[in-house]
Amino acid sequence: GGASMESIADAAFGKSALALTTWLVAAVCFFAIVGYAVLLRDLLEPVTDFIFDNPASDLADTEGPTLKENATMVTVVLIMTPFCTLKTLTALRAVGAASMCAILVLGICVTYRS
Repeated sequence: GGASMESIADAAFGKSALALTTWLVAAVCFFAIVGYAVLLRDLLEPVTDFIFDNPASDLADTEGPTLKENATMVTVVLIMTPFCTLKTLTALRAVGAASMCAILVLGICVTYRS
């Protein structure tokens, strides 16, 4: 029960499988972060409009994300990153129910808007 996927790949197939498995886990984590950042940027669009005083009509003719939207996304990611890199995540156990509710609300909003 305590063996990691990397150690099992190493024992079964050798060092090359260990390197491949490690690379694949890193790629999955990277693409999850990118997907989260894109979703965050889209969800922060009203906040960006409020902060930079952009009416919605000014953004209707633009293609793709603006520099202001990307700056807001990067700012939120930089603020939240230290909370996600703690040695142990036991401090987050109290917010487990709240995070599940937030994911439920997000899923409902995405389903409604689709």
